[in-house]
Amino acid sequence: MIWNTTFTNRLMKLASDPKTHYTEVELASKLSKELEIEVTRNAVHHKLHRTLNQPLTLIETDGIKYIGSKRKIIPYIVEEIRKHNAESVLDLFAGTTRVGQALKKEGFIVGSNDLASYSYAFGKTYLEFNDITKIDELNKKIRHLNNVLPVDGFLTQHYAGGAYSLGKQNPIMFFQRKNTMKADAIRDEIDNIAVTESLEWYILITSLILALDKVDNTVGVQQAFLKHSWAKRAENDLTLQLPKLICGKEGKVYREDANVLVDSVNYDLTYIDPPYTSHNYATYYHIHDSVVRWDNPTVKGMVNSPTMVGKSKYNSKATVQDSFEDLIRKIGSRIVLISYNDEGLIPYNDLVEILSKHGKLSIRRIEYKRNIMHKIGNVQKKGKIGKDKNTELLFTLIKGE
Repeated sequence: MIWNTTFTNRLMKLASDPKTHYTEVELASKLSKELEIEVTRNAVHHKLHRTLNQPLTLIETDGIKYIGSKRKIIPYIVEEIRKHNAESVLDLFAGTTRVGQALKKEGFIVGSNDLASYSYAFGKTYLEFNDITKIDELNKKIRHLNNVLPVDGFLTQHYAGGAYSLGKQNPIMFFQRKNTMKADAIRDEIDNIAVTESLEWYILITSLILALDKVDNTVGVQQAFLKHSWAKRAENDLTLQLPKLICGKEGKVYREDANVLVDSVNYDLTYIDPPYTSHNYATYYHIHDSVVRWDNPTVKGMVNSPTMVGKSKYNSKATVQDSFEDLIRKIGSRIVLISYNDEGLIPYNDLVEILSKHGKLSIRRIEYKRNIMHKIGNVQKKGKIGKDKNTELLFTLIKGE
C-alpha cells in the first residue's frame, strides 16, 4: 500500500482522539470504508509505529522453549520484510517456525526449511494446514489421546525419573515417569488413528511435543536436566491441546540442506537465521526429533542422546564462512534478510565483507535479554557468565545493487 497524506492525517486523528479507543482492527475497517481502499490491520500497526514511535508489539506464535528463538524480535523482522513489497518469503533455517507463523499471520506465502524432524512437523502444522473443517475432528482425536492408558516405552526407558544413562552411571530426570508413560502411549496411538505423514499426523505429534515441553525438567535444552529437584511444571500431568493453528495462505515445508535447496526454489525474499555457534541443535532437542521419527534409536552418553547425530558446516569455524558465502551467492531472491548474533562464529567485519560483495547492505542492531543458559552449567563453573543482553544483527541485502 502507498501511504498518502489523506490516509496518514485521518489515521492520526482517529488514533489520537481521547474520546475514542479504536483497536487497530477497528481503525483498519473504518479507514477502508472512509477512503474506499483496502487498509489492513498490519498497515495501521506499522504506520502508527513509524509516525508516533509506538513500541512494536509481539505477534503471538506457538512453540517450545528454544535457544536462539526469534520470538522477541519477530516484530522487527516483519517490519523489515514489509518494506520490500514481498509476497512470498523463504525461511531457510526455520527452527520452531515462529518467524514463519508470524509471516503467515501477516498474509505472506511462507516456505519453511530445516533438517530437524520437529521443525518439519511444526511447519506442516502451522504453515501448510488451512482446513478449518478438520478442527472438530482434530479436537476429538486430542480428547481420545488424552485418555489412553499409559505404557512403558522408549521415552520412559530412557528419559523418565528412575531411568539411567548408558552403563547405568547417571540417573535421568528429564520427565516424571507418569508423563513419559502417558507420552509413550499417546505416540503409539497417533500411528493407529492418523495416516503416517499426513497433516493430521503431524498436528497430533506437534501437540505431543508441546505438551512434553510444558512438563519437562530442563532449562530449555535436552543436553541437561535439573539433577537435585523437580521443576514445579514437571509435576503437572501431561495433557495434549490442539496447537494454535493458523488459517492463511498455504505454505510449503522442506527438509533439505539449505545450500542445496536454494538452487531449486523461487521466493521474493529469503530470510536466514543460520547456526552461529559450535553447539549442535540436533543434540539440544534430540527428544523432540525422536518423538517425530519414533524409530527407537540407539542412545549414548550422559543424557541418552541418539548416536547418529552429526554437525552442520555452520557449527564449525573451519567451514562456516565458506558455507555462508556459498549460500548468499546461490540465493535467487533479490532481497535477503539475515539474523546473526554479535557473538557468532563469523566476526562482524567478515559478515559485512561477505555480504557487501553481493549488493547493497543495511544493518540494524537489536538488543534483548539473554537465555538463562549463559548463567549456569559449565559456563558458570569457569567463571565466564558474560553479559546479560544479546545483540542481534539484522542485515538487509539487496542483491545486485
